[in-house]
Amino acid sequence: ASPAADYTDPTLNFGTTTLLPWGTNSFVGAGSIALAGVGTPLAALQEYGLAALQYTDTGSVDADLNGVYGFVDMNVNYAGGASTSSALVSTQSRVFDATFDGAGNITAAGAMSQFDASVGTADGSVTYDNSALGGGIYSFDISQSGAAQLLFTGDTLNGIADAAGELIAISDGNQRGYAVKLGAATVPDLVSEGPYSLEGLVINAERGQITAASLEGATISFTDQGGGNIKATLNLTNEVDRGASTFDASDNALPTVGIASGPGGTHSSEAFTMDANGRFSTIGFGLGTGTKRFDIEGFFVPGRGLLLRYIESAIESSGGASSSIVFYCGPAAGQTFVNPNTGQALDPQPTGSFVCGFVQQGSAGAGTRVSDLARQNVGVAQTFSTIEAQTDTVISGPDGFGQGIVWGTPQ
Repeated sequence: ASPAADYTDPTLNFGTTTLLPWGTNSFVGAGSIALAGVGTPLAALQEYGLAALQYTDTGSVDADLNGVYGFVDMNVNYAGGASTSSALVSTQSRVFDATFDGAGNITAAGAMSQFDASVGTADGSVTYDNSALGGGIYSFDISQSGAAQLLFTGDTLNGIADAAGELIAISDGNQRGYAVKLGAATVPDLVSEGPYSLEGLVINAERGQITAASLEGATISFTDQGGGNIKATLNLTNEVDRGASTFDASDNALPTVGIASGPGGTHSSEAFTMDANGRFSTIGFGLGTGTKRFDIEGFFVPGRGLLLRYIESAIESSGGASSSIVFYCGPAAGQTFVNPNTGQALDPQPTGSFVCGFVQQGSAGAGTRVSDLARQNVGVAQTFSTIEAQTDTVISGPDGFGQGIVWGTPQ
């Protein structure tokens, strides 16, 4: 039998699935919820998912949604036949914000950040789009149960809003997502409320396999760099194992889900900024020889936590398939200096017209995340085989493109 809910302040527990509070009306997290008598939890079948439990009432009205909301959603599709070589698994994720006026109107839709990735057994591609969804209208259904429909100029989203209008859970076909009500956010609040425990759903389609991660056990924290700049520290040391399924085209049997380790380690980001409403600029980790796979966008809500789009991107690495750490003297520009014993990038990096130190040359000599290549070429697909066809260039890091929705709650 499936477990009943058990509340242990501040978490709501369904067997092995633990949900964390978001305000006073919702619980969020990773995994699958199944109440007693409903059926076997998906977690027992080695499946991954997103979970939200919301309190709704019979008095939902348009005025409940009033303010700026930050959205993160994703879509996953699976194909077959001729698509298996380059588009066996297709994923999409979006980050944007929109203003609701409390009277049924979406008066402005903020900047869009959208990735579309398709990966198969032999090739893959990543495309970036920043086309705004535009304004529109929204409404609750006649039952006033919290069921809401959001009609943007460029898309229709269906979901459930909690009784306080703080969280909208989006669900329609293969699409899942959330919108959180934003408020006045400051860097001191972001720093002091951390570190944040991470959990969600990240789907990584690679050439040869698909992996899924909840990121449970991982954390992220922030430091104030002054002048509006912030840096993040992503700690994956204690992340639980991931699920992995190898592609097999030899027969029609479904693949067996196995276990894979994540990247592990602790990773420092480059400097980024945060808008007054809590929206982050792109959080990238490492440049040049120190480029790492991680790419994060999303929102901070004071007193609640983080709603993030988390990416693990393949890396375009020039200089061949091997690398070495060498002693270098010359201009600091264009180089990433590393600890010769660990290979980790120094923080802060040296500056100046003549600097001596250790740098890494070879496959990591000029690393660029494919996510950043896509951002630099809006609307143009960045194809793995085209990248690899360049002289002395390889795909390093994950052999694919992982993306998903991740919550961050104060520890």
